[in-house]
Amino acid sequence: MITQTLAEITQGFLNDHANMEKLMQNSAWRTQTIPNIQPALHEFIQGYSTFAQLSAELTMPQNGWYVGANNSGYFNISLRKFAKNYIGNNNEASEQFRALLQDLNVRTLGQKIELFYTFLLQEKKRLQGTGLGVRSIISPISSAFIMSQFAHWLDPQGELLISTQYVRESTVKLVRGGLLPNHTELKPRGSDFIISTGAQYDAFLSLFDAVRDTAPQITSLLPLPYWREYFIWWAMDHRKELIISR
Repeated sequence: MITQTLAEITQGFLNDHANMEKLMQNSAWRTQTIPNIQPALHEFIQGYSTFAQLSAELTMPQNGWYVGANNSGYFNISLRKFAKNYIGNNNEASEQFRALLQDLNVRTLGQKIELFYTFLLQEKKRLQGTGLGVRSIISPISSAFIMSQFAHWLDPQGELLISTQYVRESTVKLVRGGLLPNHTELKPRGSDFIISTGAQYDAFLSLFDAVRDTAPQITSLLPLPYWREYFIWWAMDHRKELIISR
């Protein structure tokens, strides 16, 4: 199914200078938002502001790079659902979320994904019991995306993968297409990789070890938090050339 070796494909990605320039501009834009977002996050974590105030800062247009074409505004939609249906006047839920964000960084991300997945699963059952419709509830599957996004803001130099639905589903295509080897116990469920535990997040990250091993310079040419994501974008944009048919 793949007509080139992974080494050739990775080199093609690195040699696409016009694309690399765009990616560096994208990275610079993301970096510029950190000084705006971090103070708001720390104020919320320390109990000096409400979740509504934090959400207002995160959803300001100048900070919203994560609402890109591949994310379809899902993070903002989740923030609104969370503020209205989960936090609201529920001080216990607010404190639980503060606790989840405390000490959130690259090293603790897997554990926090697991805890947030459990929280969302419990809340889903509670909210369904109140008659709330499915469109008003955040799927527990979103735990990996939401926690990895917050982890990036809190630990912006750490090496992680912001695990959006697009990233996860694209990775399924790259694995099934034969581009990325999967020697882990983490297997796709339908079109998605479901990441609900720390071990599953670690396994998901490791799917890209072959790319890094093939071209170690990729981690120095591109910012650590983004190289996997940027490689996915490029591979999906060129999937017809690579003949990734599934």
